[in-house]
Amino acid sequence: LVQTRPDMFEGTAKEFFLRAHDCTCSALLKLEILSQLVNDGNAQLIMREFNAYIKDTGRDPVLIAATIQAIGRVAAWLPSLTDSCLRGLMQLVQSSKRQDMVAESVVVVRALVQQAPEARVKIVRQLARMLESIQAPAARASIVWMVGSYHHLVPKIAPDALRELAKSFKAEESQVKLQVLNLACKLYQIGRASCRERV
Repeated sequence: LVQTRPDMFEGTAKEFFLRAHDCTCSALLKLEILSQLVNDGNAQLIMREFNAYIKDTGRDPVLIAATIQAIGRVAAWLPSLTDSCLRGLMQLVQSSKRQDMVAESVVVVRALVQQAPEARVKIVRQLARMLESIQAPAARASIVWMVGSYHHLVPKIAPDALRELAKSFKAEESQVKLQVLNLACKLYQIGRASCRERV
């Protein structure tokens, strides 16, 4: 109903805020509904609520991950909120000590960067510089994917990232290794093309 008749739920966003006694399945459904109900009029209210869920250290990690995903959906649907959502997610990546939250945030940031990579080159640079401190394999794989996919936008950072990743390659998880190889192939192709031009 929320997807087909959102007008029916005008002004009811607070009814779907999470309660302490909500079971996980109900809470996940409420997060889905809240992300569908966001509009320019209630965006600030709902985003404040999402931020409160993330900061609640006692909350179920599954719900925190779902909240981060909901923020990503909102950012994708409402362009007016995309930049502020990206700033919030990047703050989470930089400040959170929980690798599961970092991983989820990086994955959502990656999806948002894909929408307009040229406008978000700064984020790719920031994440590439943070590779050393980020341990979660999903986050590392997403960052390496971004560096590889947008290597033409970060031509000075991509080779340095590959050099550092080559040192830790043996210890990396398979999903990270795959992206490192992908990055290496892309940089190799560029190197061969530039050599041919010189010849």
